[in-house]
Amino acid sequence: MLAGIWLGLRELGQLIGSSIQLSLNSKNGQRGKVGYSTYLVLIALQCLGLPLALLISPPSKLIRSDGTKPDDPTRHKSAKEQFRKYWALFKTKEILLLIPILVGFNWNNVYQGIYLTKYFSVRARALGALTSGIAATAANIFWGWFFDRKRFSRPTIAKVTWFFFAIAMFGLFGWQVANENLYSKAKPKVTLDWATPGFGRAFAVNVLFR
Repeated sequence: MLAGIWLGLRELGQLIGSSIQLSLNSKNGQRGKVGYSTYLVLIALQCLGLPLALLISPPSKLIRSDGTKPDDPTRHKSAKEQFRKYWALFKTKEILLLIPILVGFNWNNVYQGIYLTKYFSVRARALGALTSGIAATAANIFWGWFFDRKRFSRPTIAKVTWFFFAIAMFGLFGWQVANENLYSKAKPKVTLDWATPGFGRAFAVNVLFR
C-alpha cells in the first residue's frame, strides 16, 4: 500500500503542471501550442526544485518510529562495486522479463501524446493531462492496496493482474485505433474539443489508457 501511495504522490508534478496549463489555456479551443506564459511558469517551478531539495534531511539524520537508524547504503562502497552489482542484477531473469513492460510503458506515453496533439484542441490536451494524472494517482493507490491483500497468494495476484492488463490494453488499443481511423478520414480535419459532439468517445480512451 505504501508503494501505491508513493507512486500516487509521484503524479503530483503532472497534476500541478497540467492544472497550470489548463488554467492558462482554458479559452483556446483550437489546435496549436500552449502559450509561452505556460512554459515560463513551469520553468519557474522546476527551478524551485534545487533549493527545495536542500530542505530534505540527509539519511544520517533519519530516525525510524522505533528509534533505530537505517544503515547508509553508500558507506564504504565504491562506484565500481555498485556498477558490478547493478550489472549482475540486470542480467537476472526477473529484470529481463520486465524490459518489454518498460518499453511498452514508454511507448504508450509517446503514442498518447501524438494522439492528443494530432486530434485535440489545446485546452482539451491540457484537460487530458490533468484527468489522466488523476486516473493514474487513483490507479496506483488501488493497485498498491490490491497487491497487499492477504486473501490471495502473490503468484495468484500476479497472474490475475497480468491477464487483466493484457485484455484491457489490447481492448483499449483497438478502441483508439478505431478512433484514429475515423478521425483521419474526416473532412475537414477534426479538432476535438470538450464542446465537440463525440468528444467523450475520443477522450475516455486516453484516460483509461493511462
